[in-house]
Amino acid sequence: MAQQYGPPKLGDQVQVMRLESPWFQSTGTVVSTGLGDHIAVAFNKYSSPGVPNPAGFWADELLVMGPPAPPGPNDELPQPSMTMQ
Repeated sequence: MAQQYGPPKLGDQVQVMRLESPWFQSTGTVVSTGLGDHIAVAFNKYSSPGVPNPAGFWADELLVMGPPAPPGPNDELPQPSMTMQ
């Protein structure tokens, strides 16, 4: 699977794309990058007994979530007035 934003780095938000994983299509945070392309991902959701959390994946099984969208005109904070009152 091609990475749109490059290989996952520590702290990146990633989505699991391994079909047979109990975490398939779940989003987690990269907590460790091991030897080669092996990466540990932690999830905020509850994991049932026998399901590892954090779980290990290969880099090509993870999709790096994109950078946050730039703020739109409705998302900007109001600017303070610089006039004396």
